[in-house]
Amino acid sequence: MRAKSAQWGNSIAVRVPRSVAETIDLKPGEDLEIVAVPGGLNSRRPKAPRYPSMSLADMVAEMDRLGPDGRPEVADWGPDRGDEIVDDSR
Repeated sequence: MRAKSAQWGNSIAVRVPRSVAETIDLKPGEDLEIVAVPGGLNSRRPKAPRYPSMSLADMVAEMDRLGPDGRPEVADWGPDRGDEIVDDSR
């Protein structure tokens, strides 16, 4: 199958024909990995992340669920010195 490249900002885009998109169940906005190979390009769906990504809200909810035993230890870095000292009396 032949496709034509087009300018897209500072990049070059290749339009995926509908029949190909339907065959591989590709939806608009989904990511593809593009790999340059001698004489052309290969594309594939990216591998799923090894660990699911979590939002900050998810992490805080999990900490709340675990209770005080699930909280991380507080590290003692020694006395404050330098610009990290915050003077709240101003």
